[in-house]
Amino acid sequence: MRPRSTATIEDLYHLPENAKAELVDGEIAEAEPAVPHWRMAVNDLFPDPKNPFILPA
Repeated sequence: MRPRSTATIEDLYHLPENAKAELVDGEIAEAEPAVPHWRMAVNDLFPDPKNPFILPA
């Protein structure tokens, strides 16, 4: 088998425009797309008092 080359920051620059990824142990780890309702869960944990669209619990 051929040894794999280690990924670099330059490899991240060549990903598609909206792709999200990070370097982990020399490999590119692509992030999963966000689900539509994740923001509601985050707002429940960390409410923003300046955001008028968040209803009090």
